[in-house]
Amino acid sequence: NGNGSAITTQLLKITTGRTNTPPVAPASLTTSNTPIGINLIWNGGNDGQTPAPGLTYNLRIGTNAGGAQILQPQANLATGWRRLPQRGNGQNALTAKLTGLVKGATYFWSVQSIDAAFAGSPFSSEGTFVFAQPPVSTSAASGIGSTFASLNGAVNSIGLDTGVFFEWGTTAGFGNTTPAQLIGNGVNTANINGVLPLLQPGGTYFYRMVATNAYGTNYGSTLTFTTALNAPPTLSDLTNRSTAVNSPTTAIPFTIGDLETAAANLVVTAMSGNTNLVPQANLVLGGSGTNRTLTITPATDQSGIVTIVLTVSDGVSTTPGGFTLSIGQIPGDTNNDRRVDLNELNTVIQYYRQLLLP
Repeated sequence: NGNGSAITTQLLKITTGRTNTPPVAPASLTTSNTPIGINLIWNGGNDGQTPAPGLTYNLRIGTNAGGAQILQPQANLATGWRRLPQRGNGQNALTAKLTGLVKGATYFWSVQSIDAAFAGSPFSSEGTFVFAQPPVSTSAASGIGSTFASLNGAVNSIGLDTGVFFEWGTTAGFGNTTPAQLIGNGVNTANINGVLPLLQPGGTYFYRMVATNAYGTNYGSTLTFTTALNAPPTLSDLTNRSTAVNSPTTAIPFTIGDLETAAANLVVTAMSGNTNLVPQANLVLGGSGTNRTLTITPATDQSGIVTIVLTVSDGVSTTPGGFTLSIGQIPGDTNNDRRVDLNELNTVIQYYRQLLLP
C-alpha cells in the first residue's frame, strides 16, 4: 500500500459449550378417511434444544414400502439427514390432508421431526392406508330406556356399494352385531341407526359403527351408554265389589302405565283366590292401552267372598293389585249366616267406607 504495511488474513473459530442434537421422531401414526381423501395424523416429536411448538414435520409418501413417489421429503430416507436447511413440508401441523388418490391403491408414509437448526430426526415407523375404504363415525346413543337403546353413526359410501352395521356388547370386545344395512353407492354422508332391544336395566354397553366396501373395512370410535334402571309399571287402586248370586259384574275399569314401556305392550293378568266361587276362566280382561277392564262371572249358585288379584308386567318388573268380591252376601256377613252381628259391624263400616270414599 506504499507504506510498507502487510495485509493479514485470519480464520476465526467460535466455540460454545452447546451442541445441537437431532430431535426424536414422531409416533402413533394413524389415518382417517374423508369422502375425497385421507387425513394423516401423528403425535409430535420432542427435542433437547427446540421446544415442541418450534418443531416442524417432514412427510414422505409413496406407493411402495419405503417409497416417496407421492411426496419427497428432501432428506435421506434411511437416516433422516436433511438435504436442504429448511422447515419441514408439513410445517408445525400434526395432521395432513391428501386428495387425488387412486381408489383401492395402498400407500406408504412416514414423518420426521425438524428442529430450529433444521436438523432432522430419523423417520418414524412406516404407516400404510388404502384409499376408498368408507369414512365412518360413531355418534352418541339416543332413546335410552331400561331395556332398549338406539345406536347412531354416519358413513359416506364415496360412490361405492357399502354395507354398515354396529358392533356392541357388555365389554370392549363387543360380541354382538346389528343386522347389516346396505346404503348403496352415493356420495353424500348418510346417518345410520340401529335399535337394541332386550337389554338389561342399569347395564353399560360398548358399541361402534362398522362400514365395509370392496376396498376394505373402516371402524368408528368405540362409545358407551348405560341403560336406565327399570321403573315398575303402575296399576290404579281397586275398590272392593259385590254382586248377586249368578250375576256377573259390570266391567270394572282400571288404568295401567309405565315410564319405559308403551301401555299396549304391558301384560295384565287376573287370578281368582277361590276358583270354586269364581273359576279362572270367568275372569275376562278387556280394554286396550292405558284403559283396561275386568268382568267377573261367579260360579253357578255359589255365594261367598273371593279375593281377585290383578298384576301388570313390563317384562322386567311386576306390580300387583287386588280387591274382594262379595257374591250374594250381606256386606259384613263374614260367617255367611245372613245377618251381621256386633262382631261383624266394624267390617260393615269399613266396607261402606271403601265404597263411599273416592
